[in-house]
Amino acid sequence: MDFIKILEEAERFQSVIEPIMKSNAEIRNVFINDLHYIAKKFSLYNDNLAKENLITGIYVYSTNPEMIKNENRLTKPENWKKLPEENQVKAREILTQLGRGFLQEEYSNQDSIYLSKHFLDAEFFNKLAATYYRFALILTRADGLETSIMKSDTEKLKQIYEEIYGKKIITDAKSNNEEENETLEMVLFKLNELIGMENVKNDVKTLINFIRVQKERMDRGLMKSTISLHTVFYGPPGTGKTTVARLMGKIFKAMGLLQKGGLIETDRSGMVAGYVGQTAEKVDKIVTEAMDGILFVDEAYTLKPEGGGSDYGQEAIDTLLKRMEDNRERLIVIVAGYKDEMDRFLESNPGMKSRFNRYFYFDDYKPEELLQIYCKMSKDGHFEVEEAGKEKLLKLFNELYNNRNKTFGNGRLVRNIFEKSIERQANRLANLEKFTNDDLTILKSDDIPEKI
Repeated sequence: MDFIKILEEAERFQSVIEPIMKSNAEIRNVFINDLHYIAKKFSLYNDNLAKENLITGIYVYSTNPEMIKNENRLTKPENWKKLPEENQVKAREILTQLGRGFLQEEYSNQDSIYLSKHFLDAEFFNKLAATYYRFALILTRADGLETSIMKSDTEKLKQIYEEIYGKKIITDAKSNNEEENETLEMVLFKLNELIGMENVKNDVKTLINFIRVQKERMDRGLMKSTISLHTVFYGPPGTGKTTVARLMGKIFKAMGLLQKGGLIETDRSGMVAGYVGQTAEKVDKIVTEAMDGILFVDEAYTLKPEGGGSDYGQEAIDTLLKRMEDNRERLIVIVAGYKDEMDRFLESNPGMKSRFNRYFYFDDYKPEELLQIYCKMSKDGHFEVEEAGKEKLLKLFNELYNNRNKTFGNGRLVRNIFEKSIERQANRLANLEKFTNDDLTILKSDDIPEKI
């Protein structure tokens, strides 16, 4: 995992636990003991482990900055970025040794997690439990947050989860996936990791706060506002709408509003048939698949083409509206598309407009964000972009962004450029008889296309 990423994660880690520690000081020792136990569970005391794994010991220090005294300044990402490169090397070594020493010398004899045995307010418990599990996930993903978990660590994660929450994990095919058991904090972490879309992130957090307050009012027998969660996503293709819709399903599940929280994605072709009666059957089928989760209808405005016409799009709309009304407690529908077309679509059908009162706006990615997406794709594919290549990419993204129209592909455009870069690299390497690791993993400036 990138060192700056670890520091940023540690800072986020501390922001979660500090309020808890202030409200319940005695929990600090429980917390630190438990983190050491989890670290030991993943063999973090092995001297042969990569330095990136040992650096996660900083997490423990971040819970109590006094432990590292003068070195605390080095754990702040903004301070780290200001250090000259030669000082970063020395500072990294200092923090690595501090992490190693603390993990090896203290709290190493614990044989179980104490949290589930310690009385805590439910909200505090949930936050700490999510933080524990996040810590375990980080230990399995030292090469990057988005990589898959090694099979050898899967069983350990199940054991950790069971010890944290004091219950068995159901081991059917679906629940073998850690995502089936994600808490709200885990899902929000993934949301915050998405590149750009700050307004969408804030809108999601506002919605979460609203739901929490309404649930509290309901629990106390007070009048509550109706919670309508059907939503319109405005925005062009490739801006992360499906990704956010999927995360919202997980959020609603974590908050107890949906039983499954999964996402079924469709469009006009998945809902409209060519003969009378078949459209209603298609809509009923896909709604049934989406029950207890989210139905995501992309380019929903195509169900009601501009200028009308005699097709079966209206039948699909009418059937969907009825199912939304009949299953209001078990189904959330998100419709998505370009703003002007979606406004026309909603205005053309009062029944549809009355059911959607939440609107999220997804903007085109800025050139700098497009570059971040490209670099992430490269890292996920075990490539590295040289600096000259990044400069060339930024120039290309600026040109494409400044001349964009409705066909601008955003993330899909970046994927296309990335794939072309790999093809160009392959052509460049075709003349070599032998390859080094650098040859195979570094994308040079010549590998970046001049245009697309």
